[in-house]
Amino acid sequence: MRLTGDPAPGTMNSSGSGNFLLVPIPEYPLLDCVPNKTVKIVVLGASNVGKTALIVRFLTKRFIGDYEANTGALYSRKVTLEGEEVSLQIQDTPCVALQHIRSTEPGGVAVTRP
Repeated sequence: MRLTGDPAPGTMNSSGSGNFLLVPIPEYPLLDCVPNKTVKIVVLGASNVGKTALIVRFLTKRFIGDYEANTGALYSRKVTLEGEEVSLQIQDTPCVALQHIRSTEPGGVAVTRP
């Protein structure tokens, strides 16, 4: 299963942003692409935009409104995906002036800031 961020029909607002629907693409089995059944996610963004709130909401289904600046916490959780147990590792990043991030692992991506 592969996920895409195409907007769900009818969810775009006038500013062009909106809710996104994650759609599985069956011809790309996710677990065939995941070494050691570990999915690593890095959350990037400017200061005070809700990165930590998003992660906590995803992991606990709770919303906590008051946060202190973080120093780069790593969250872990085991989830069942396509009937198999997978380890999620979510890296919450502090706000830093990121210019280039390159992954040295297979399947990694390069993120650049203009």
